[in-house]
Amino acid sequence: AETIVALSKRDKAETARVYRENGYRAAFRDGTREADDATLHRFASFHLDRIDLSPLTLDSGETVDTLELLRSTREKAVPKFVEEGRRLGGLLMGVSAQAAR
Repeated sequence: AETIVALSKRDKAETARVYRENGYRAAFRDGTREADDATLHRFASFHLDRIDLSPLTLDSGETVDTLELLRSTREKAVPKFVEEGRRLGGLLMGVSAQAAR
């Protein structure tokens, strides 16, 4: 619930804190850069809220193409609630696609 509240407030720092405290670990660019708050917030949004493919501005100010970020990310640890949220989201997207036919 904390993650959903943080996402609804668009609070990147709080979203990242919840993910980190629950054990989520990810790095991108072949593991050379740990995910910052902006990256974790975008991943949480993908997992539990919506798919946003717009360019991402990292905490450093650098702008990264989201597809490049996704291709180069290596998840090191994924808490159970994140895995379950991704599965549920995938199921709901499939149901929505079928309903739209």
